[in-house]
Amino acid sequence: MSDEITSASELAAALRLARREKRLTQAAAAAASGISRQHLSNIESAKAGNVELQTLLRLLSSYGMSLRIEPESPRPTLNQILRERKREQVK
Repeated sequence: MSDEITSASELAAALRLARREKRLTQAAAAAASGISRQHLSNIESAKAGNVELQTLLRLLSSYGMSLRIEPESPRPTLNQILRERKREQVK
């Protein structure tokens, strides 16, 4: 998964997908990350509000993922173009 994430709801969906791809239950993923299952559920549904950076990093690590920060590309990526087309179709 290498999509650009631009909102809390996109991050929540990406985390949920990553957990499911690892075939982890919420309880197992939460225990591995040192948080409650309910807190993970809130994170995955974008209802957690502000999530501590350390919590996010532990979750990503338990899914075999990392956080990468890079400058925005001056040209849109293929995923951005497809996402924009999808939005236009909905209108």
